[in-house]
Amino acid sequence: SIIKKWIMKKIGVLIVLLCMSLLTIKGQPVTINGITYSHYKPTKKVGNRIVTITEMMSIESVSPTISGNITIPSEIEYKGKMLPVRTINSRAFLGCSKITSITIPSSISRIGDYAFKNCTGLVNIKFVGKEIGIARGVFYNCYNLVSVELPEIKNGTNYESHFPSDLFYECTSLAYVTIPS
Repeated sequence: SIIKKWIMKKIGVLIVLLCMSLLTIKGQPVTINGITYSHYKPTKKVGNRIVTITEMMSIESVSPTISGNITIPSEIEYKGKMLPVRTINSRAFLGCSKITSITIPSSISRIGDYAFKNCTGLVNIKFVGKEIGIARGVFYNCYNLVSVELPEIKNGTNYESHFPSDLFYECTSLAYVTIPS
């Protein structure tokens, strides 16, 4: 019983230390041209110090009134610094039905679950980068989507190449998908 309590206490300490080993400090969001970005400072604990790995921006949400052709910037100014836009969060473009095309820069390394769900006006999407992490259902119910040229999709803990589930679910107009080797 005493040994069991001691082991449970040590496991608890290990869990706390593990959680502290990789932290993210999130700043105030900023909205530019209808796109709301969040500032992130991913950090990790090195010895007794917390060290910032890199600063970056993430697309948090998009106003449903945005329309036409959208080019996501590869970097934006935040508090006097130019920071890279690295991720598109889950459901960021949810229901943006007036967007017809999107160009995603090579700075984007990850697109979250259902990021473009119900973007029913979306006809095509262009990826500038060579590889990206894409979560499930990214183009869910984008029924006017006609063509997509995909980069290498890198998902999972070892970044193996595989398509996430429901990637093109209900994309009934999809005629062309280019898939890298």
